[in-house]
Amino acid sequence: MSKLRQIILPFFLFLLVFSVSEAYACDTSPVITAANTVDIGGGFYTVDLTVCIGTDGSQDGFDLTMGCGLNITATSAASLTNGGNVAVSSIAGGVLSYVYTPVAVGSWWEPDDGISGPCFNMTLTVDGDPAGCTVTTTGVNDGCLIIVTSWATTVAGPPPACNVDYVMSGTGSQAGSTAGGGDNCTLRASQDQIVQVDLACNDTYTFDICGSTWDTYLYLSTTCCGPSIASNDDGCGLQSSITQVLAAGTYYITIEAFSSGTTGSFTLNVAGTSPCFLPVELSYFYGDYDEKIDGNLLHWATSSEFENDYFIVEKINSNNHFEPIGQVLGNGNSQETIRYAFEDLNVEDGTSYYRLTQVDFSGGYEYSDIVAITRLDSDDLLITNLSPNPAGTNFLFKVENDELEEPITIQIVDFYGRVVRTEEIGEKLNAQYSVDVSTLASGIYSIQFTSGSRSNTQKLSVVH
Repeated sequence: MSKLRQIILPFFLFLLVFSVSEAYACDTSPVITAANTVDIGGGFYTVDLTVCIGTDGSQDGFDLTMGCGLNITATSAASLTNGGNVAVSSIAGGVLSYVYTPVAVGSWWEPDDGISGPCFNMTLTVDGDPAGCTVTTTGVNDGCLIIVTSWATTVAGPPPACNVDYVMSGTGSQAGSTAGGGDNCTLRASQDQIVQVDLACNDTYTFDICGSTWDTYLYLSTTCCGPSIASNDDGCGLQSSITQVLAAGTYYITIEAFSSGTTGSFTLNVAGTSPCFLPVELSYFYGDYDEKIDGNLLHWATSSEFENDYFIVEKINSNNHFEPIGQVLGNGNSQETIRYAFEDLNVEDGTSYYRLTQVDFSGGYEYSDIVAITRLDSDDLLITNLSPNPAGTNFLFKVENDELEEPITIQIVDFYGRVVRTEEIGEKLNAQYSVDVSTLASGIYSIQFTSGSRSNTQKLSVVH
């Protein structure tokens, strides 16, 4: 070999390697994220994916594979476009593939086709619940020393249901502890407690836990675990305080620790700048089933009224939420007893639950206590005098059937359909029983009574 060839050949090889290295960077920062798992029925679920292939990565395309033995059955993105290059999807064996058409067919390496670091969004359908399963992306990187790269993520399950721990009616104080509360709202990496606060009038309110002895954080929102409209870390030393102008309504305070491993006891104080003036004094509110109208008849009376605009009659629906079923005009201003009545003709067997919302001329409002009215067949279990409702520590009830087939079993079912308590109480008739609910979280529960073939279900509100 001549000296000239000895010099030129290594130089040429250096230029070739240098040119390939310059034209193709390896896939240095691939990312895949998964969110929003939804049960669409029939055993199928959807999950939203974002796939970022990184710098100059996946020039030929990429595959998506769902773990846990699940198959991908569909995608919302039939094709992906980046810089004029189109990748077409196909599904085989439960694996989803996106493949770009090569620019230079037959060459041992592919020239730069402009597929450089895009992110693609798609919704996948899979034949089972993907929560907790790994979804893997495999990309082909021509021109790199690393020909194939794979990266993966774990599909998150749905967020936990938001459970209210305490309910406050207006201003006042509520004591509690975050120890054992769990990270319900996931606003911070610490255990939390959620306090629902029902405010009856427009005002400037202050929420604080300034008497606590640990480093706290407060969040204020209009929905349970919802987006914060205000938050505070160190409003009073290491403790927290929020002052906000708010309209009448329901709000949620989430109490957190600043650090993930910290828990502690607290007293939440809620104060307004001026007391709400409640314009109506309610003397009584009750109801009965009336055979003449084949419906429930509600009765209430006021001993005084000030700017009383109207009453909204509300009834609990099948989803355990109060919804309006009628409206009764108030009498404005009065210092005399005024009686009201309302007929509900849409009544089925079982127990119906009602409350009043009194609204004044300025838009302020307040709720009455809940009234339960039972309409039963002759074959039903007759449960009466379920009180107090709302209950704090325990509730009472009475069995009034002439005879019973078997002992009565009580199941307490929460808003999400979970049985949280089961008790058996015996077969005594015309006796009053007491059931402890002091350990239950605040909320609305279904109380299911069963004796042989006879049954009765009633609603109970628990407020601590």
